Amino acid sequence: MQLHEAFQLVEALGVEEANQRIQQEGWKLLAITQRERVGSIYVLGKAGPVDPKPKTDWEAMVG
Repeated sequence: MQLHEAFQLVEALGVEEANQRIQQEGWKLLAITQRERVGSIYVLGKAGPVDPKPKTDWEAMVG
């Protein structure tokens, strides 16, 4: 998953919090950035819900 594909984002402050969210809550690591006062920030994301019905009606299109 890439950053632009994420449906939901969260920042984790530190490697312990990032690991916990990844292992226990199903988040995916998308980026690591730095903040002067805090240190490393881990950007985590989750994919959006999958639409079970496609946006187009393929059966009607192909006959």
